[in-house]
Amino acid sequence: MESRSIPSFTGIVLNPCCLIHMYASGQMEEILLSWKTPVFITAFTYEYENLQREPMDLEPLVQQGAIHVATLSSSELMDATNAYSPVLGVDSEAYALALAHHRNWAIGVDMPVTCSFFRRLVPDIPLLSTFDLLYHWAESRSLSSDVVQEVLQLMHQRVGYKSFSIPHF
Repeated sequence: MESRSIPSFTGIVLNPCCLIHMYASGQMEEILLSWKTPVFITAFTYEYENLQREPMDLEPLVQQGAIHVATLSSSELMDATNAYSPVLGVDSEAYALALAHHRNWAIGVDMPVTCSFFRRLVPDIPLLSTFDLLYHWAESRSLSSDVVQEVLQLMHQRVGYKSFSIPHF
C-alpha cells in the first residue's frame, strides 16, 4: 500500500454511520487502537446506538480505552442545536461536528452528502472515512490485502458497507 499523509489532530470523533461500519468490521478495537490519538463518540450516539434493533456492545471497547464517550459542553451543544442541526437535519451528526469543531478533532464520516455539509459548515476539519481508518490500521500493522479484503467483505455482509470515495483533507 502506498503511504498517505494524515494531518495532525488531537482526537477523532466517529459519526454514527462510521461507528456502525467500524463495529461491523469485527476488528473495531484493533482498528481504533492503531491510531495514536483517542477516538470518541458522542454520548448521544452511545445511547442511541444501544437502542437499535441489534444493539452494539460498546461497553467493552469503552472499558479497554479503544473508544471514549464525549459529552458536549454548553457552547458545543448550542452550536450543534443552532448552527448545525437545522442544516444537517440529524442531531447525532450535528453533535459530532460540534465536538470536532470545538476540540480540534478529525471526524469519521462516510456519506458523501454529509461530507459535503461538514466541509461547507466547517471547512478546516479533517474528514476521515471508514476506508481511511482501515487503511491506517492495515498500513500500521503491515496487513496483507487479503486480510483487509476479508474485513471489507464482512462489513458489506453485515451492514451493506460500500467505500465512498471522498476527497481527503
